Amino acid sequence: PGARPKKSKQPPQINRWNILRGDKVVVVNGRHRGQSGIVQKVLRSTNRLIVEDVNVGDRMLYSKGDEDKVKTPTKAPRSIHYSNVNLVCPVTNLPTRVARRFLDDGTRVRVAV
Repeated sequence: PGARPKKSKQPPQINRWNILRGDKVVVVNGRHRGQSGIVQKVLRSTNRLIVEDVNVGDRMLYSKGDEDKVKTPTKAPRSIHYSNVNLVCPVTNLPTRVARRFLDDGTRVRVAV
């Protein structure tokens, strides 16, 4: 008998995402603690974010129009887990947690807690 295939372990899904693309966030845990940037992409399947100018690493890519097929190192953003960042409050400019509230006219807004 052949070897059994490994079961891929999926992370638990986050039901309510309080951080969306275009939000300003600051890293609160990990190697990049204290760095801030704007969310470029939200990877909901893996509970991760790609933040501008944070966790940038080298990636070997072919240069455009190169017939010799030589790979050169280029800077590429890497993802950060959702739990390691906090949203930045636009009023106080400090990292904050987020709650959802309803205004008098019924619109839902995110509010700093």
